Amino acid sequence: MNVVPKPKTVDDSDYLKSLLDERCVITDLPATANISVIAHHAGHDKKRDDHALPMGQIEHTRLHHMGEASYLRKYAPDHLLIAMWRALGEKMYRESSPERDND
Repeated sequence: MNVVPKPKTVDDSDYLKSLLDERCVITDLPATANISVIAHHAGHDKKRDDHALPMGQIEHTRLHHMGEASYLRKYAPDHLLIAMWRALGEKMYRESSPERDND
């Protein structure tokens, strides 16, 4: 049986900090918009966060803890990841209310 080795987790702190200047790829809200965030990264800490983090970054951080984000950053181009998040966001938006299908 072939087993894919778990990718090494790299320090993406500079990349994650750079996302604070970006808009959320799902909601298109600025990183400081409270509606686009979950408190303190993925809730791994009880204290309040000084920065609001975009939903895409929350997911990136969660995947990092699972060792998957480094793999995605290495093998998937950014435009592909952004397209994936947008498609997921649109799907979730449409599923949340059937009358939005014509938007």
